[in-house]
Amino acid sequence: MDNFIYLSKINKKVCEDIIKYYLDNKDKHLQPEFNSDTKTSTEIPISVSNNYYPFNKYKIELQNCINEYRIKYPEVDTLLEKWGLVEDYNIQYYKPDEGFKKVHCERGCIEATKRVIVFMTYLNTVENAGTIWPKQKFTSDCIVGNTVIWPTDWTHSHKGIINNKKDKCIITGWYSFND
Repeated sequence: MDNFIYLSKINKKVCEDIIKYYLDNKDKHLQPEFNSDTKTSTEIPISVSNNYYPFNKYKIELQNCINEYRIKYPEVDTLLEKWGLVEDYNIQYYKPDEGFKKVHCERGCIEATKRVIVFMTYLNTVENAGTIWPKQKFTSDCIVGNTVIWPTDWTHSHKGIINNKKDKCIITGWYSFND
């Protein structure tokens, strides 16, 4: 049985340049308001309208991944209204022992009801790290460039695999219904 989780790839150089952007822009670092038992990270929000390198290149490659997903799962277009990249997305940086520790989904509150598809790209390689979807019995490894795409709903609840010795960095966001 298919789990509707799709694995693709983004260019390694683009991933390295996104990490460089993160490291070079400490003044933009934010710490989201989560209970530390749930999630700990430092983030930079990226405007969906940012068309400067490396984000312009990332969005082109991400769109190619989304197009692959649409071919594999055409129902995402035939059964749903138009959707696209309309929300800002995030670079998320996790120091050792940090991450999204609790099982969660991407459409778990009223503010997130327009979300359709989640994307996440690992920006570095870290052994014994990644993401797990318990119900689907699926795990993605934290390998630079690996891009995972999946539905936002409670059926695809997931959590991070936390490494207690190494930093992990991802870029993640949502494709949502167009307004």
